[in-house]
Amino acid sequence: MFTDTIGRLRLLNSVTFSKMKRSLLIVVFIFMLFGILVACERDRPQPSSELNPQVLLAAAENGEGIDPSKYKGDIEFLLPSKVPIGGESFNIAFYTGLSPATETRLHANVVADLRAIQARFPELASGVYDNICSREVSVKVLETEAIDDHVELRGTLLVRFYSCDQSASSEERGRLWLTQEIDARAKVKAFVENQCVRFSVAELDLDPHGFTGAIARLFGVIDGARAEILEQAETYFDDNPICLTVPKELQPVSPQATLVRALEIGEGGIGAEIQGFIDTDATTLVKLLSVMELSDVIEGQQ
Repeated sequence: MFTDTIGRLRLLNSVTFSKMKRSLLIVVFIFMLFGILVACERDRPQPSSELNPQVLLAAAENGEGIDPSKYKGDIEFLLPSKVPIGGESFNIAFYTGLSPATETRLHANVVADLRAIQARFPELASGVYDNICSREVSVKVLETEAIDDHVELRGTLLVRFYSCDQSASSEERGRLWLTQEIDARAKVKAFVENQCVRFSVAELDLDPHGFTGAIARLFGVIDGARAEILEQAETYFDDNPICLTVPKELQPVSPQATLVRALEIGEGGIGAEIQGFIDTDATTLVKLLSVMELSDVIEGQQ
């Protein structure tokens, strides 16, 4: 009888210990998940106060943060222009400086203040980028920022996967079986194309959330999302170049761009630095611009 009692106690201790181990593992797992979620929330990019749309628009309207040395010339003036982006028209300032380079050529330094577009870009570029029977990819741009000679876009991707019933003549979307949120950070460069400023994605970093994110990466979902976003981004930039449009009186002296790069204006404001030339008689052109400046065809800066 004493032996039976000892056996029961050992069995009870063994069962209790096994339950405690399972409970401890569950608690540790919960704490790990909580830690991952907190880390994700901590690392998620937060909009900067300097990049607030109202702050950007006010700074652009007042010409704040423009470095005059970037468009320095013997004659300096402002060319206002309207640039269409995403079905809207934006007032863009082109700060221009001209200096004689040779007897028949003027050197042009131009700074394009793109902060009016920057203020609205998160709203314009956000939306559903891919929507097929088995998948939907939506993008939310949180903010855009100029850093030295490139532009950085920060936002999130939401990828939803569905079952899809396919027949010979149609497709029917079924149940949602997975939703994956992905933090995105893109590095964008500027270049010249057809005498317009064109942007292109140079780097794209995707950081999927949580355990499902690791599974999504393992099965190639993240690589698929990357390819889709790169393709859609290039299509968007192709459809929305930034081109200088000038009054008809100034069209004969529009500069031919040879170099374009992104430019930081103030704290994170997006601009473009443009260098180019104008082929004509330099002396005549300088006199012409002086007369046009005095007659308010252009707004004189110097």
